[in-house]
Amino acid sequence: MKYKGYVADFTFDEKLELFQGRVSNIHDVITFQAKSIENLRYAFKDAVNEYMTWCKKHGNDPEKPSP
Repeated sequence: MKYKGYVADFTFDEKLELFQGRVSNIHDVITFQAKSIENLRYAFKDAVNEYMTWCKKHGNDPEKPSP
């Protein structure tokens, strides 16, 4: 999945029945999780937006994603 240049990798945990994801093209850690693929997309976008909001609030520039 891609959003605003950020790329997500994810796995599915069968025991928990949960998708777990992480943004893979930056060094900062952005993680997210959801019970369905549809909700995983929303969780990914929310996590990226929260990261950008956090950076702005603390006076940091968000790490730019590598291509």
